Amino acid sequence: MKSLIVCFPPALFLAVLTSAAQSPSKPNADLRPLQGQMGYAPDAKLLILNADDLAVSHSEDVASFAALDNKFITSATVMVPCPWFMEVAAYVETQPDADLGLHLTFTSEWQTYRWGPVSPRAIVPSLMGPDGYFYANAQEFAKHANLDEVEIETRAQIERARSVGLEPSHLDAHMHALYGTPELFKVLLKVANEYKLPVRMARNIKSFEPALALMGPGNPIPDAIFSPGEDVPASGWKDYYVNILRNLQPGVTEIFVHLAHDDAESQAIMVDHADWGAAWRQREFDAVSSVEFRKALDENHIVLVGWRDIQKIIGGPIVAPKTSPSQGGPMQKLYVLIFRQGNRKLSDDEQRRRTDEVRAWALQQIQQGRGLDPRILGEESERLGDNRGSLNDPQPVIALNFIQAANFEEAIKIAKTHPGLRYGVSIEVRPWADPRVQTMQK
Repeated sequence: MKSLIVCFPPALFLAVLTSAAQSPSKPNADLRPLQGQMGYAPDAKLLILNADDLAVSHSEDVASFAALDNKFITSATVMVPCPWFMEVAAYVETQPDADLGLHLTFTSEWQTYRWGPVSPRAIVPSLMGPDGYFYANAQEFAKHANLDEVEIETRAQIERARSVGLEPSHLDAHMHALYGTPELFKVLLKVANEYKLPVRMARNIKSFEPALALMGPGNPIPDAIFSPGEDVPASGWKDYYVNILRNLQPGVTEIFVHLAHDDAESQAIMVDHADWGAAWRQREFDAVSSVEFRKALDENHIVLVGWRDIQKIIGGPIVAPKTSPSQGGPMQKLYVLIFRQGNRKLSDDEQRRRTDEVRAWALQQIQQGRGLDPRILGEESERLGDNRGSLNDPQPVIALNFIQAANFEEAIKIAKTHPGLRYGVSIEVRPWADPRVQTMQK
């Protein structure tokens, strides 16, 4: 076996840290080792077993749910923009105590299976490539990303998760995209501190050293992190993990895995992608669920913990807004804002100001927990053109945006705050009920 080091996707921390730490200091911060802050003895060996990539596919969900339910892993992180996110939301309904964090997603690496931002695309254009989806790798993302837009999308993914009842236990980033530069990591840390969420970090990774300088006394830092790289042969997967357990040192360690079945779905999604592909993920599942792995845990007196245990140290989570009857609060209804451009011609400077103000408005709505959901005009226009009016008015429709509000009056109040009104845009507000649902009810 080669030395036990974690292998991340390439190009972490492309820039060298030049500024001082920005994380807020915690008065009278507990300077004991992390396991001591968690109530364990100095010689305790604590291990987090985290599964990344929940929601990327049905196969990923099924394997990860099984691992959670059978306690093969202690936590998992969810990719909110991915197609199978609502399957995770359904799981949360039945397993509210599941330790789930967010695998903040800013890249989309598969060739023919793609996803994009949760935020309206119009306000986060720098996050998308020419095809309208996220960039395929962390380097391209870091090269193009506007930091304000990164913050908007980070908050949008957190609020989207919370809107379905998923209170995250911690944050990390898919392909570690937010670890690519100190500036990107500062965005992650800023939002994490506001939400009182720990972030993935470790002391044993050289590429993490610049980020350690940004972590404040109030940010919990595990001691080590491990995951196999391309140097581990397929035949040696189980041995790799068992060897980690046999050599585990006192402190808090994270092993992160990617779990899925090597089935037709995974093979189609991850075609021509041996690393982190379908067979790779099946090996991960087989390893952590094996008798040998469980035996090594017991023989080496390892205590399994989750990210929720670490979150308690910093006083999280913050209280989620109550947005549905199952959560004990008023049901949020869906409304559509229809934007029409008037005859006013905007100068280049006015267009830039409008863009900046709309971006700030969207960020404010996301921070307040309101979903913003743009739709394709061609698909929705026919449904909107009923006896309440037609979209074929003299003023062209330039955008549609769906919002959540408690009632029609609140939706109007929200619309009146939109900065587009100052630039000749008119906004019509309508309650929304999908005709496909109405048809099924007849």
